[in-house]
Amino acid sequence: MTEQRNTFIILSPGFPRDEADTTCLPTQQLFVKKLRAEYPDLKIIMLAFKYPFVDAQYKWNGIDVISFNEHGKGIANHAMLWKRIWRLLKQLKKQNNIVGLLSFWCTEYAMVAKRFARKNGIPHFVWLKGQDAREGNPFVKFMQLQGNSLIAISDFVADEFFRNYNVRPAHVVPNAINETLFSGTLPVKDIDIIGVGSLIPLKRYDLFVEIVVALKEKYPNIKAVLCGKGMEEENLRKQIAERHLEANVEIKGEQSHEDAIRLMERARILLHPSSYEGFSTVCLEALYAGVSVVSFCKPMNNEIKNWHVVKSKEEMLGEVEALLGSDIKSERVKVYTMEETVRKIMALYATEAS
Repeated sequence: MTEQRNTFIILSPGFPRDEADTTCLPTQQLFVKKLRAEYPDLKIIMLAFKYPFVDAQYKWNGIDVISFNEHGKGIANHAMLWKRIWRLLKQLKKQNNIVGLLSFWCTEYAMVAKRFARKNGIPHFVWLKGQDAREGNPFVKFMQLQGNSLIAISDFVADEFFRNYNVRPAHVVPNAINETLFSGTLPVKDIDIIGVGSLIPLKRYDLFVEIVVALKEKYPNIKAVLCGKGMEEENLRKQIAERHLEANVEIKGEQSHEDAIRLMERARILLHPSSYEGFSTVCLEALYAGVSVVSFCKPMNNEIKNWHVVKSKEEMLGEVEALLGSDIKSERVKVYTMEETVRKIMALYATEAS
């Protein structure tokens, strides 16, 4: 009988449809790539539930992906989905030696994975990514989570989850970046302010435009760039036109991951006015691109070099104005590496197994 290969299963709402799909959860992509590189003998299986919009099994960088295409399906489909996940996990257990289950985000998929793991004596952790730590997550109460099974992506997310559910995640393992995507030498900084992210209300890019309006009085030739797409794009373009900012603010739309990094490398300041953020990878990428970051959200309790946290629109405007008026030194700031993140996560499974 052939010995079953040690297998690690990751559950996620989405995953890239192919290798060219670089904008789909780039941090999660990097984690999986680094996991494979650090543990080459480990078989990795990805389960993706809402994206891509296809029910299929395929290979992504040599890794098995099973997608469910649950996007847009109603509440009535939940029970059917849970049974489907359970049957698949049961089948995969027969075919593989499952040594761990990891759920990206605390979702209904994590709920099924937790119950399956408990029934079969398999270590399972939920990696809280941000929005799932907010008040109103309907699945938390059904899961009876213990802090030791929870990994928070930041100190902020750990505090948020504890505040809302009275359970403190025992582990904090942060985001990290892919250093190989960056240029060898930083280019000329010809963009004053950049914003990178989904153009949705949560990200508050209307405030981005308002701050450029205020700065234009002192810096009439200020150059700002917004990268991203979303439901707020039309409103933002209207706001730019009404404020006569066409020469100052450019909305470039969605960029590939690599192109977004190239634009960040040309910028002096990343303005990130999001009202809620677990731990923005784009902020970490901006720091490594030699950019100063200004945001409302402070992810970690410790201070991070060149990351300026403010509490109000007025403070944000003042901080950006001060940075523009100073001689900003462009230096790469590396906060966390994905190799460290992968090793910390896998160490938790080793501890559970011992």
